[in-house]
Amino acid sequence: MRKGNWIGLLLFGVTMLAATLSPGSAWANGNGNGKDCGDTSGNHDPDDRWGRAGTDVPCACGDTVTTDTVLDSSDPVLSTLCFPVGLFVAEGVRLGGVNIQCRKDDEDDSESDRRDDDEFAVGLFIIGDEVKIVHGTLRNCGIFGFTSESKIERVSVSDASSAGIFLIGEENKLLHNRCDRNKAGIVVVGEENLLERNICKHNKKDGILVVGSENQLNSNQGRNNGGQGVVAVGDDDDDDKNRTDKRNYGDKNGEKPDCEIDGRSVPGTDGRIC
Repeated sequence: MRKGNWIGLLLFGVTMLAATLSPGSAWANGNGNGKDCGDTSGNHDPDDRWGRAGTDVPCACGDTVTTDTVLDSSDPVLSTLCFPVGLFVAEGVRLGGVNIQCRKDDEDDSESDRRDDDEFAVGLFIIGDEVKIVHGTLRNCGIFGFTSESKIERVSVSDASSAGIFLIGEENKLLHNRCDRNKAGIVVVGEENLLERNICKHNKKDGILVVGSENQLNSNQGRNNGGQGVVAVGDDDDDDKNRTDKRNYGDKNGEKPDCEIDGRSVPGTDGRIC
């Protein structure tokens, strides 16, 4: 399948997912009881977005984190196999302590390969801007978001049946993340996003894919992926090109060149540096 075709299918899937998995929906939380949760989300003035006077409301699968929170053993989401959504993350929230594992279809089922393309879990669904997710692990599910000015840093995502991290928006920062054995590693669609020192290996399609203009890619790595390692596809306008520190690296990927920004690799590197 051509890159443009599978990007289109993935975008369509995300759009349908966003429409279906709204916070509080029965399908999102399994029983229709999804609630606001967080370290200071309880019993506070709803006009106080920071919840300074609030109490801790433990987070379970399908809930929406509404105040700055560090997940711990009191949060059922950390001890439950979630499907199809782990947590929604509201605007302005800083979330730490993430260690979410999602339920995956039985690998022995004869139809599992087909379902992997049609059904997948989302560990964290970002539903607002200026979100910060710092330090964490997700297994069998990824991070999705229609968001801007958000940051994802030092998060490891593995074995998702979709992209490990998929963001649509502007001025987001993805720093020091790991994405391994997902359908795709990192996919970012938008403008003026920063991707720095992310490493993506053994994904079925591209390791790191950026679609848009004026994005900055610094020192990222993509190795042993089924598609390309690191690739940015931007506007033909010279003023809107994506930017690079020329230290992004790809090797042993299924599609060549391993690394290219707006169709260019660093000369003399056999397409491995861009």
